[in-house]
Amino acid sequence: MDNTGAKLKKQREKRNYSQEYVAEQLHVSPSTVSIIESDASNMKLCIIEEYCKVLGMPIADLFAEDAKQQARHTYSITIQIGVERIEDLLKLEKLLHSMEK
Repeated sequence: MDNTGAKLKKQREKRNYSQEYVAEQLHVSPSTVSIIESDASNMKLCIIEEYCKVLGMPIADLFAEDAKQQARHTYSITIQIGVERIEDLLKLEKLLHSMEK
């Protein structure tokens, strides 16, 4: 997962925008754009939001890929349960299958 600054840089490069162009639009120096791209996690949200406006994208889109990746994670667990009767095991199996839905 990229940090926020790296995502901004990736989106800027995808649009073929230079740091100078973005800096001009934000009314900051190119070195400030470089700082934002190197570690935007320390930047104020309003700066990141303005950067996204220059890129022509909603700020939510910046984090959409992370949400998609998180949604794809599958978790598995192993549980060891002592069961004395097969009927109890079948009930447990039925219960676990109902939880999958």
